[in-house]
Amino acid sequence: MGFKGENMKKIFFVVSVLAGYSAAAGIVFEDTFEDDVPGAAPAAPEWADTAGMTITGGSPVDTQWLEITSDAEWTFGMLNPPDASVMTLSFDGYFGTASFGDGYLRMNMNGNYSALNRLDWGKNWDMRKGSEFALDTVQHVDVVMNLSGSPVTCNGSSLAHNEFSVWIDGVQVLQGTMDQSGSETNTAVSGIGMWMYAGSGSSAVYIDNVTVRDEAYVYEKSAPVYYPHTDPGNAGNWVLLEAVSDEFEGTQLDETKWQVCGRAGVYWNNQFSGRSYSSSNGDSWDTGWEYSPDNLRVTNGMLKIRTEYDPSFNWVNDPYGNNEFTTGGMWSKALSGETGYMEIRCKHPDASTVAAFWTTAGPESPACEIDVFEAIGSPSSNFSRTNKMWSSLHDWSKPIPNSSWTETSGLPFNFKDGFHTYAAEWDEENLKIYADGRLVHSTSRSWVETNGIHSTRWPLPGEQHIWVDAEIFPWWGIPDPSSLPAEFEVEYIRVWEKGAPTAWHNFAEKYQLSGMKTDHSDSDQLNDWGEYVFGGNPTNGDDIGVVPSFNRTSGCYTFSLIGDDTVVAHVVSTPDLRLDIWNTNETISVTETNGLLNAYTYIAGTGDSNLFLKLEVE
Repeated sequence: MGFKGENMKKIFFVVSVLAGYSAAAGIVFEDTFEDDVPGAAPAAPEWADTAGMTITGGSPVDTQWLEITSDAEWTFGMLNPPDASVMTLSFDGYFGTASFGDGYLRMNMNGNYSALNRLDWGKNWDMRKGSEFALDTVQHVDVVMNLSGSPVTCNGSSLAHNEFSVWIDGVQVLQGTMDQSGSETNTAVSGIGMWMYAGSGSSAVYIDNVTVRDEAYVYEKSAPVYYPHTDPGNAGNWVLLEAVSDEFEGTQLDETKWQVCGRAGVYWNNQFSGRSYSSSNGDSWDTGWEYSPDNLRVTNGMLKIRTEYDPSFNWVNDPYGNNEFTTGGMWSKALSGETGYMEIRCKHPDASTVAAFWTTAGPESPACEIDVFEAIGSPSSNFSRTNKMWSSLHDWSKPIPNSSWTETSGLPFNFKDGFHTYAAEWDEENLKIYADGRLVHSTSRSWVETNGIHSTRWPLPGEQHIWVDAEIFPWWGIPDPSSLPAEFEVEYIRVWEKGAPTAWHNFAEKYQLSGMKTDHSDSDQLNDWGEYVFGGNPTNGDDIGVVPSFNRTSGCYTFSLIGDDTVVAHVVSTPDLRLDIWNTNETISVTETNGLLNAYTYIAGTGDSNLFLKLEVE
């Protein structure tokens, strides 16, 4: 028994940060391709035919995927998991070819491509670029097949014998009957064929995390949790404000959240419909632009704001008769918190048009405007501005000019060249502006009250309407009509406010941690979350808190956990470390909130099944 006890002591310190904890019941085959050789075919023996299949890395995400390619002809691969009367094939998929033509990925069951008894559920369902099963982005696919002779229930949907259903990201998109091609006697799925065809040119599809279960299974997509780009560990305890945030999914803009400029004749303050310029008014330009509600659209998970050359547009306000361009804009109907953090991921158009992300204060807040950026993609005259980020703070209790602060900096990229993240954080004392998580500009109450440009009034904190729009600044260059239409693309807008600090956030602040639970600030055997849970010091490698202990006589496994009701721990065991298969013996959900270490005991005994113990903490 001494050997057993000593080995237990060697491993019970292990702490894992888990996204969730669940057993892998029903899985009969899985392959993540992470151990395969890049450029080679998949190594698992269940891959019986690997025509056109190679392991690749870095696309579409930075892991190894299985690439299935075709060059103007059919390729065929075969996966042979154990037979099952009810089977679910799951994988993550992505079409990596920009122009897919007539190509598609098709699958069939039971035997090779010439078998007469194949179950060709792909016959009426092809994953094609540009179709409803386009996989233009990485999506999770579950295909459930039933040959059990009886109906099965799948995520609330009934599936009859000889039927299959297709689910993408947890949503059912198809249910149909399998074509058994001359044989109606199949009682088990006995193979999965993967066909790849390119009607013209070369085509490729990537798949990953291939899993086969001998049961009906559908992935339940949990709502993603987003934190600011500058605080991925959420050390600031940020809470997303859904009413002023948008991922721009679906096919239409959510106009319950956004007031589109010009929709039903509504403009900000009933007057800001655009801008007009005339030499007869002392301007250096004879042009103008106006918002059109038709210049905003949502497609492929993105908001697109279009600028057009349209001198025949039905103008609301064209005082000089020389308006030429239409743009688009919108503001949030709801308000942010009085302090907060706003973030956008976007790409500027390759045209002399200005894109802007900014705010206007709510009616109960000090009148102000925060300009996170006003920036141009391809200026037709002021050529140095291709990478210049201009940020400002305005005091709208004063007439123009009313800048309290403004700053311009060059970024290490041009705005038109790709998607980047821009953000602003404001509170009672400071305003900070970020690009791709890096602090670019900042100002403060003390600076404005002492050095304000046109106003020394500090207008923060205050609730804000969130704006995004396209405009034309003639002083940076008027767009050539041949460069239009051009679209400002927005992947998301997210706005947070700070919640009440939790015990973990206070711990992270005390030790000046990033807030990422998986960080190892002192490089010992516990990550920062483990230091918190066991009462350690994340800045002192010699202090890992209270170490669990095992009594070889009584078989008792004793450990201490912090009094925080968000902590969940699992005692797991295995009879053989080489198997790397751990069974859950007990789950402890902490109920105390006293912030103190509380002792727990699990009676592990001394049986072979508990030869090695481990404590995993969520």
